Amino acid sequence: MCGVLFKELCRRFAADRCGNVAIIFGIALVPMLAMSGAALDFSSAYNLRAKMQAAADAAALAATRNYGKSWATRKQIATDTFNQNLKGLSTAEGVSFNIVDQGQSHLVTASATKSTSLLSLVGINQIPVDVEAKAMTPKASLEVVLVLDNTGSMSSSNKIGVLKQSANNFLDMMETASMIPGKTIKVGLVPFTTNVRLDASTYKNSTWLNMTTSERSSWKGCLYDRQNPYDVDDTTPTSSNSKTLFDPDPDTAYSSSKCSMAKVHELSSDFSSLRSRVSTMAASGNTNITLGVIWGMHLLSSTTPFTQGVPWSEVETTKVMIVLTDGDNTESRQYSSTSAIDNRTRKACDAVKAKDILVYTVRVVDGNASLLTNCATETSMYTDIQKASDLTVTFEKLAADIINRHLRLTM
Repeated sequence: MCGVLFKELCRRFAADRCGNVAIIFGIALVPMLAMSGAALDFSSAYNLRAKMQAAADAAALAATRNYGKSWATRKQIATDTFNQNLKGLSTAEGVSFNIVDQGQSHLVTASATKSTSLLSLVGINQIPVDVEAKAMTPKASLEVVLVLDNTGSMSSSNKIGVLKQSANNFLDMMETASMIPGKTIKVGLVPFTTNVRLDASTYKNSTWLNMTTSERSSWKGCLYDRQNPYDVDDTTPTSSNSKTLFDPDPDTAYSSSKCSMAKVHELSSDFSSLRSRVSTMAASGNTNITLGVIWGMHLLSSTTPFTQGVPWSEVETTKVMIVLTDGDNTESRQYSSTSAIDNRTRKACDAVKAKDILVYTVRVVDGNASLLTNCATETSMYTDIQKASDLTVTFEKLAADIINRHLRLTM
């Protein structure tokens, strides 16, 4: 409509022979043009500001995510992140960037100017653009358990070898994040097959083990599922109900040759010890995902058999479980049917999520995609990879996502 009126005014001006009309129109033309162009100039400046704000937000988060690194390194990471997010943006002029370490947070400020087009007709040649972003990490804790398939199929394509390296990279990232002021991060490890293995010397005299004295003395640490229904929950074991106790697998528990899998590592901030335990993982045996999931839950619990986790009611702590497998369920203490074991896995996953544990699942080439997708807290927290080499980037992404959930922008 405005365009039509403007054209009509121009037509009338061209037809008018009165000098005063020409003078008045000439005087009015410049501000009219400036006003019509102001919307375009301000819209362009607004778009620039939105892109700069996103770049500043990303830079502040990147610096805070890497709090364990030196200030010079964090500053460079933030600068590179900011510049990368503005890459290809030609409308910004005189861009400046600054970041300040504020202890538990990073404050980013940035500014630029946007040259105008029609607004320059009334003396406005540039529009200033200023943004500010602050990212901090709350004084909260993380407890993370890696539930990792150590079955025989993990030997193909060196999946177990790549997994070990990937898990250690994950631990490196967690250790760096643990240096953020006010942050406590603990990680636990559950290698699983149809058994899990504990450190026999540490736990052989535990009252929650269902073994005789002579059995305890020769026990190598291997356990299998509790009896139904306690195979899929974290019910505290008690001697008054033998089904709640943990039983050794009679086929493996007393043989050093058969009970030789990597041991469970309790929640710990000793990352060197965790890396050492990861290095002992080897591929052998059949698959029982249910067992891995439930022992992951035991590690995150504050009650026996482990007590390193904070109580479920502690809202300031985020509990996370990563479940990785490369195959279908094949064997458990009570079932030999894949579908029957899958049903137990579903119940175990439901029990874990009912405790508000964030569950990530990873399928490596083979396995029940539907089962693992539904086990994850959200569909986006399920990852399907088709070659072993993708494990490295997958674990890096998982670590970054877990850490980022504990960062927030405050302005």
